[in-house]
Amino acid sequence: MTGGIGDWIARQGGLGAVKLGPRPRPVPGATLVETIRQLSRDNGLFTGEVLLADRPCKLASITCPFFNVYGTHDHVTPPDSVSPLAGLVGSARADTLALKAGHIGLLVGGSARAVWAPADGVVEGGRSGQRGQVLAMTETGTRPRARAWPRQREGDVMPTDMAALASDLAAETAVTRNLVAGLDEARWHTPTPAAGWDIADQIGHLAYFDEAAVCSAVRPGEFHAALAEAQASGGIDPDDIAAQFRDRSGAQMLDWFDAARAELLTTFAGLDPRARLAWFGPAMSAASALTARLMETWAHTQDIADALGVRREPTGRLRHVAHIGVGARAFSYAVRGKTQPPVPVRVELTAPDGAVWTWGPAEAEDRVTGPALDFCLLVTQRSHRDDLSLAIQGPAATEWMSIAQAFAGAPGPGRPRPFSERTEQPILPAAGDMLANQN
Repeated sequence: MTGGIGDWIARQGGLGAVKLGPRPRPVPGATLVETIRQLSRDNGLFTGEVLLADRPCKLASITCPFFNVYGTHDHVTPPDSVSPLAGLVGSARADTLALKAGHIGLLVGGSARAVWAPADGVVEGGRSGQRGQVLAMTETGTRPRARAWPRQREGDVMPTDMAALASDLAAETAVTRNLVAGLDEARWHTPTPAAGWDIADQIGHLAYFDEAAVCSAVRPGEFHAALAEAQASGGIDPDDIAAQFRDRSGAQMLDWFDAARAELLTTFAGLDPRARLAWFGPAMSAASALTARLMETWAHTQDIADALGVRREPTGRLRHVAHIGVGARAFSYAVRGKTQPPVPVRVELTAPDGAVWTWGPAEAEDRVTGPALDFCLLVTQRSHRDDLSLAIQGPAATEWMSIAQAFAGAPGPGRPRPFSERTEQPILPAAGDMLANQN
């Protein structure tokens, strides 16, 4: 501290730290113990088990601009605990800055000059409505390099028109129904690549979680109670859920799915796309939740198509699936108890119509490129990476693609190669033709 006494920035940081608490404030011992238990030992902000006014609090509920600063030598709040935060909050903008400093030196040492100027720039950029700064990670005590916030590209921003999203989900639903509507009872029980699941289980899974999504949207208290009960008993087990409904015939499963999907589409079409909804993974906006239902529908329909030996025609709706997959990068690490490396990854995918969809900064050295279909098959764990035509460059991209998981729940095991080998079978007609035939 004394080494920075002649440094105005360091001195002001030190004075500010002192003024944070001019005198000790008594805290009841039981309150302190409970706070430490919930926030530190139980990691309650991540699990959603911290309650304020009987409402669960989650990091994903934070939607304001988020600036995460931590010291690489901090033993009070270790980097492994702090570095994932930007990927866990729900903010559209989340910056991270790592500095070579300890817990105290971050505020009052020589490294402080590397904190306050960039932080002030981020705040001022937000006040003025200008694009902010993406701050490069640094292991030095000098001011980090800053670059302009990248322009949002076609893939980076998805439409938030709930009616349009519902229309895309309806089209994807038509593909699913076209596969199963004509099946006799025996074929409803055709095994799918998901171990122990037949086609009826796949349809029941979609119906069950459609109902859960509607419950979260319109009866949040009931959903939170069910979620807490499930977490207390070890979490949601899709296999247990599937077993509960195996006394139903294929026709009954389809009727259930039709009713649940119709209610989902009607409910979500009228929601504010920004509304935050609880889920079995991180909380999501209503728009993201509906997009996730489309992703789930596409992925489980892929299981059904593989079981029946048919190949679906790829459509532009794959962009929704890819967007969820890119956005779930942090979750793919967190669900495995890992820390996402603070390295950007550029994703460039070729759409079915030849367009290119992109995510991430163009200058990123780690990259994933290839067909959008192959990327979607990988992030939904419907194909083995070695069976796909994806070019994966850089250690961060390679590690991500080895654990990529677009769906909520426990870490998925991935797909063994025999199930991901596809033969040239009949291609299903486009969803538009299916919808027309049903009307």
